[in-house]
Amino acid sequence: MKKTTKKKASKKKPVIVHKFDLKSLFDFVKHLISSEQARNVKQTYNSLTFHRQLNKQKPLSFATFKVDFNDPLYRVSAFGATSITGNLAYGGRFNVGGSQFNKLIGIKPFAALYLSTDLHCAIDEYTQGTPLGPSDVQYALTPSKNFELWDIDKVVKFLNFPNLNNLINQGPIFSSWGYCKVPMQSQILASWLKKIGGDGVIFRSTQSTGSYCIALFAKDNAHSNALFSQVKNI
Repeated sequence: MKKTTKKKASKKKPVIVHKFDLKSLFDFVKHLISSEQARNVKQTYNSLTFHRQLNKQKPLSFATFKVDFNDPLYRVSAFGATSITGNLAYGGRFNVGGSQFNKLIGIKPFAALYLSTDLHCAIDEYTQGTPLGPSDVQYALTPSKNFELWDIDKVVKFLNFPNLNNLINQGPIFSSWGYCKVPMQSQILASWLKKIGGDGVIFRSTQSTGSYCIALFAKDNAHSNALFSQVKNI
């Protein structure tokens, strides 16, 4: 008897074909580029407007806005308790980094060391809602002197610039200071106050309600380190 072999019918998987509309893709990329340019142009205009007003403003009396501070401060960092290297490279809310140097405004990069008045705030400010990493260290720092700080709340009320409080508290363009192409209002204000005097500024935390942060002006890592008499790992 002849053996017959039955062939199994092959099941072909459906093939999904993507059709790319190059014109639509080009228009989308063009839109993204245009939006970025528009945001940078708008921020440049707003920063220039604020910068010009400050240049017309009479210097403030530092004693009127001064806050004395000598309590322990807290910081979370993966690069050392008093390192300002990354801060100077990328900028921060109250200091200008290399990416924010702009010829139209002409503020040279300057550093600041960011700390918080309590540990919980320091963690919230550092993590921004993400978990701490294995190389992130929590520090308690004892000031080597009595810091004389600008009270940002009082300064903002005195200047009476439209919506200045919100402009100072807003996040950077594209959520990263490193992408800013022009100094923002908070950075311009800090530069202006730094020229008048003081060790830095004290301001409300945007991440931890009821807590405060401090930005200490520092020339370099050696200067930043000398601001504290004792540093402890927590």
